[in-house]
Amino acid sequence: MANLDDVRNIAAGLSSCWKSLEGPTSEDLISELEHRLKAPLPKAYRNFISAFGRGGIFGSNVFGISTRRDPQDPWFECAEMNETARSEWGYPNQLIIIGGVGDGDYYALDIRDQNVEPPVVIWPSGASGWDDVEVVARDFFTFVVDWFQSAAEAIPESPNPG
Repeated sequence: MANLDDVRNIAAGLSSCWKSLEGPTSEDLISELEHRLKAPLPKAYRNFISAFGRGGIFGSNVFGISTRRDPQDPWFECAEMNETARSEWGYPNQLIIIGGVGDGDYYALDIRDQNVEPPVVIWPSGASGWDDVEVVARDFFTFVVDWFQSAAEAIPESPNPG
């Protein structure tokens, strides 16, 4: 089963110009995120945010919490995205959006059953309910490791992105 060390291993082999994993996040900020989401974070996603805050590899970014711009004024990217999706787009409270697919659809954790590590699903734009959802991974780390590995393999040979 994939885990946080697998994410670290993928990132360790890459130049910093291709990765944007920001660094540790405090328990206080994670608790504030949970409060804003009105749901406890699943263990694996919580561990990712605790270790990295937010970020990803070569455009494959997991929403989270950023303190990079100003440690005294954190950016709750995950909370803002979910608040907008719930209030303006009708997304259910049993989803935690964790990333963008790139075409208006979003990757999300299906937290309807809080007794298990939730699967990652794609919630398509314009979805009318759970019947429109596609499960893409059985758990968060399986998804992130596959997503980041695919992104790492797509990195051009050039050492500089420009």
